[in-house]
Amino acid sequence: MVTGYGAVTALGRDAHSTWRRLCAGESGVAQITLFDASPFYSHEAAEIKDLQGISTRWPIGRAVSSNNSGLQLFDGRASLDRGSIFLRAACREAVHSADLAETIRVRPERVGLVAGTTLGGMTYGTRFYREYRARGAGRAHASLLRDYLLHGQTECAARSLGIGGPVVTVTNACAAGTSALGIASAFIRAGKADVVLAGGFDSFCEFIFAGFSSLQAIAREKCRPFDRRRNGMVLGEGAGIIALESGLNARSRERVPRTELLSVADSCDAYHITRPDPGGEGAARAMARALKEAELEPAEIGYVNAHGTGTQSNDEAEAVALAKVFGAELQNVLVSSTKAAVGHLLGGAGGVEAVFTVMALEDGSLPPTTNHDVIAPECAGLQVIRSRAIERRVDAAMSSSFGFGGQNSVAVFGAV
Repeated sequence: MVTGYGAVTALGRDAHSTWRRLCAGESGVAQITLFDASPFYSHEAAEIKDLQGISTRWPIGRAVSSNNSGLQLFDGRASLDRGSIFLRAACREAVHSADLAETIRVRPERVGLVAGTTLGGMTYGTRFYREYRARGAGRAHASLLRDYLLHGQTECAARSLGIGGPVVTVTNACAAGTSALGIASAFIRAGKADVVLAGGFDSFCEFIFAGFSSLQAIAREKCRPFDRRRNGMVLGEGAGIIALESGLNARSRERVPRTELLSVADSCDAYHITRPDPGGEGAARAMARALKEAELEPAEIGYVNAHGTGTQSNDEAEAVALAKVFGAELQNVLVSSTKAAVGHLLGGAGGVEAVFTVMALEDGSLPPTTNHDVIAPECAGLQVIRSRAIERRVDAAMSSSFGFGGQNSVAVFGAV
């Protein structure tokens, strides 16, 4: 059961403000300010501009208090990497949303955290490297490395919350945030935890922007998923976390679930280090398996939050996969990609998009695909939501995440 959620994106410092702007068709994409982007052919990203607007503070080693707000950039020993700030803020909101503070205080060993990420503390890693090159090893701030290790942010967030159950960092590229949901669900089903916070996070930095620019994957103008004029992705940053809970535990706390996580399925194309299988075989396999495990037919899915990066190869392969799985029913399924509005959060994408999918089921609003005008011929058959949200209640929805190396992860949620 999903009993709460939290999100930090370029559109908002919490899930609800992000959701309102997303459904209104707004975009968080703007000129890059974190570094000098003039050497690159693109100068835009979905940055979170003002860290002072993000609330992450809680007593170190204790459960979060609902009235303890304010920004914490320092955790008592060292300053925090941007990724840590986003993850902690999303976790804090999810704990408050699900009213889990007392559960963590009384039974910390029954609460876990599983977070997907691609970069970890890359922001601080980049800073340390620049200091090392400019000033030498003896004058570079070694404290920057404390929050650099890929698993560090997840462990520090768990420790700060007082979580004593299973804590895992997932790193299977851009599928990580969704895969984290499956691992969290497995912990609950196996009786290893009653509650698990799950999702993903990533921060934006010059290193990753340079990498995707060298691949010519960054949009030269607007990111337009599934559009005939699409020309690349736009990078973003933030975090999305949902609180997963066993039905028994939720009932014992008299918590009404927001939605239900019905299944998560993973697969691998093993096709190419960066390009997806153009036949969509791996993605289709994950979708079909997720439907089977959820005990649903394609006709029962009313909405798909697509991976939809806006690149030529990804969107075409995803459209092919959707057609294989849904067949004639695809004409009745509404599809959107939210990446054009909040950016591609890499390992954090699945977490934020899981929050969006949960809110779509809960709110009865299906978010739009920003900048989408005319469907690409190779994506024909997709019923893409344009401009603004569509008011429609659906009983079940799918959220898909695909990553480099052919990593595929698909989650199915049901309304309650």
